[in-house]
Amino acid sequence: MKDLMNKYSIPGTVIAFSINGTNVWTEGFGYTDVENDVITHKDSVWRLASISKPLTSALIGRLMDKKLIDLNHDIHKYLSPDFYPYKTFNGSAVNITVREVMAHLAGLHFTKLEDLYDVFHGVNSSQPIAQFKDEKLLSKPNTTFSYSNYGYHMIGAIIEAVLNSTYDKEIEKMFRQLNMNSTFAEKREAIYKHRPQYYTFTDKLEKAGIYDELVSYEGQWPCGGIIATASDLLRFGNAMISAYNGKQNDFLSQKTVKELWTPETIGKIKPKDWIDLLGPFEYAKGWFVKNIPVSDPYPYRTINWHSGGMTGTATMFLIFPDQNLVGVAFANNGNTEVPGAVIGFSINGTNVWTEGFGYTDVENDVITHKDSIWRLASISKPLTSALIGRLMDKKLIDLNHDIHTYLSPDFYPYKTFNGSAVNITVREVMSHLAGLHFTKFEDVSDVFHGVNASQAIAQFKDEKLLSKPNTTFSYSNYGYQMVGAIIEAVLNSTYDKEIEKMFRQLNMNSTFVEKREAIYKHRPQYYTFATKLEKSGIYDELVSYEGQWPCGGIIATASDILRFGNAMISAYNGNQNDFLSEKTVKELWTPETIGKIKPKVWVEVLGPFEYGKGWFVKNIPVSDPYPYRTVYWHSGGLTGTATMLMIFPDQNLVGVAFANNGNTTGFGYTDVENDVITHKDSIWRLASISKPLTSALIGRLMDKKLIDLNHDIHTYLSPDFYPYKTFNGSAVNITVREVMSHLAGLHFTQLELDWNHVYRGKKQKLLTSWPHMRAGGHQAV
Repeated sequence: MKDLMNKYSIPGTVIAFSINGTNVWTEGFGYTDVENDVITHKDSVWRLASISKPLTSALIGRLMDKKLIDLNHDIHKYLSPDFYPYKTFNGSAVNITVREVMAHLAGLHFTKLEDLYDVFHGVNSSQPIAQFKDEKLLSKPNTTFSYSNYGYHMIGAIIEAVLNSTYDKEIEKMFRQLNMNSTFAEKREAIYKHRPQYYTFTDKLEKAGIYDELVSYEGQWPCGGIIATASDLLRFGNAMISAYNGKQNDFLSQKTVKELWTPETIGKIKPKDWIDLLGPFEYAKGWFVKNIPVSDPYPYRTINWHSGGMTGTATMFLIFPDQNLVGVAFANNGNTEVPGAVIGFSINGTNVWTEGFGYTDVENDVITHKDSIWRLASISKPLTSALIGRLMDKKLIDLNHDIHTYLSPDFYPYKTFNGSAVNITVREVMSHLAGLHFTKFEDVSDVFHGVNASQAIAQFKDEKLLSKPNTTFSYSNYGYQMVGAIIEAVLNSTYDKEIEKMFRQLNMNSTFVEKREAIYKHRPQYYTFATKLEKSGIYDELVSYEGQWPCGGIIATASDILRFGNAMISAYNGNQNDFLSEKTVKELWTPETIGKIKPKVWVEVLGPFEYGKGWFVKNIPVSDPYPYRTVYWHSGGLTGTATMLMIFPDQNLVGVAFANNGNTTGFGYTDVENDVITHKDSIWRLASISKPLTSALIGRLMDKKLIDLNHDIHTYLSPDFYPYKTFNGSAVNITVREVMSHLAGLHFTQLELDWNHVYRGKKQKLLTSWPHMRAGGHQAV
């Protein structure tokens, strides 16, 4: 999540899910006030922007149940011609129905910026009608989808006319009935607990304050002026599902909910830019609707959703009524861009939703495929962790062994810290507790082009440790390069060959270690955004993803990562021993960082967190009202990509999200140059999500007894390959466990760019063997 927020330039965000009517996860990340270091509260009150429309739709539904409004009536049944004149189109008189207004089929304009200004300050929702009442229609009613905030101003005015009351008073009655006690029609002068500051980003992060000064949120209530917590919006979503199932008639009748969710735009004209952005879509009455053909393999049939965006805020609200699943996401930076994205969920082992949005190639209009192959970035680490787990099951790796059980001191030297010798275990490496550095930018350059994961060790083997092993969480890509080297040493094979064996066993047939020369179907183009959208091509030219395989160099589809998550849950429950044993999964997911020093910036961004072996871990106190107890997750970020993987094992829930702009938000294209719209199966760079995959591979070696997390890394790597280390003058050991837990004292990744250094690999002879492997013991395996 830290990677995502940094790359998106998002100060703060809240994410929430409910299943079967129960809030299983609501979490705040980052800051709601950057200037005052106010950490995002899970109950922050957020501007919903256009998610206000589904709430307005529900209020109309209540009036339908009371026979006060009929969707098929002309709007002039409720509004006088003096208030809103009769209209013509191409010289002929036309009628406009309530149904058409709610479905954006009335031919109304969108919104002029000046009409958002503070003209009608906190009076009612009817007065803004004066802003557009004399405008000509864009199209004949009931022919063309033209998304219009003005339309929902009109719906607010109809509500006020029917009830002879104000919109804010009536909508808040509905909120209180649903126990949505932190949801309000926003008023400028009011004080709301946990309301965030709002920000924009062009070339730097800035407050959106001037917009707040200009805009009348009171005038925007029905279309975009509601504020709420994520928990309250989950309550609303669950109430909609309950009413849809005929179980909450005091809120809405089943008939009315189904009416509100019935698409109105089938067969109507839709603007190309909307289709390009969303793919095939329909709109009902206040809701976007995605209906899935019966021939589609996914079991869900309908998604009802809405997103929202204003300067300083971006929001998303999803309801899967047949799966009783509701999702919410808020962010307090609303003007960033992502060309393309893929989102996927699975429940109880079944992929219930995988969808591509936008473009994988903007310039060539290539629409994002649901099976786009994405760079996972640091999600590669959980995959590497799984491979280690397989070796643990085979008794080939022991997390408690020193890394030098597997690596010779020539390969990676013994270390000292403060003048004393120290050991580094596999456990410490996997937990980022080995004192290793992050990563220098020149060390991700194209030095070791597609040979093996071990050669990358030369980049950092002589560096001093940042901290004494097993004392401090220092997130380190170097650590997972070391884990990859251990895997190669133990198996006398290459990381890419071994991890791909694991992928194929799990039917992850669109997951690969990325190689520059290879062609992958549905691979997106990657973009960055500062003041404008740009290709991240120069980074691709410089960076060696081959050298990053264990920590960030895996690419995959969302569907494949869902398969991986489900395999982890199945093994966790003792049902997939051919992949990983139950004991090993629990070992990989056991936090290593409890009681260790954690950098302030990590705690501030993530809140209280722990790290296992290739996985971030969030354990929820029993006193917390949410029923879930544990979330295992990893995010990933590289220039041009941002990724997220979440596993809730006790709820059998897996979630995945990919985007092809590593510093922005939104949906769109996987290739801007070719207008390739994002496919839900685009193959994506996982970035740091590669770490959980690497972790799984380590787990497989643990199961085979080839790797022990407690062994010093020099059990597997020679001191020539990675020298022994000292810290503060003392020799120290680094274990595999510490490296995997980012406790090895290794550096992160520095971004300095030395052009001579970048191209040094083109002048050097590539190694073709593993000099760090030693004869005897585990090394002989």
